Amino acid sequence: MALYLRLHQGSTLSTWSLGNGTPVVNSLNGDYFVYYAHGLHARPWHFWIELKGSDKSTKGMVTLAIVNHYFFGEDQTSSQLHALLERFPNWICPLSWTSTYDQFIF
Repeated sequence: MALYLRLHQGSTLSTWSLGNGTPVVNSLNGDYFVYYAHGLHARPWHFWIELKGSDKSTKGMVTLAIVNHYFFGEDQTSSQLHALLERFPNWICPLSWTSTYDQFIF
């Protein structure tokens, strides 16, 4: 799983519950990125972020995106993925899995 945070103009990420509590910004684009991996029987991942914003912001404070990759279990495949894999020649050995992308603005 991957978590992306993009702060909107006038917003700052002051702290979060990850690591030592001090967010580290990506120096290339100003975004925050967290990669989280687990096995089949993982507990729910609970975390929090604390933002400070400007009263002038009308389009939210942050864009949050979550990407999931399903390598195992019933969510690993879909009918669309099966249809795509059937188009390859039989000498191909593709590695395949499904993925989801959800984006929210707060």
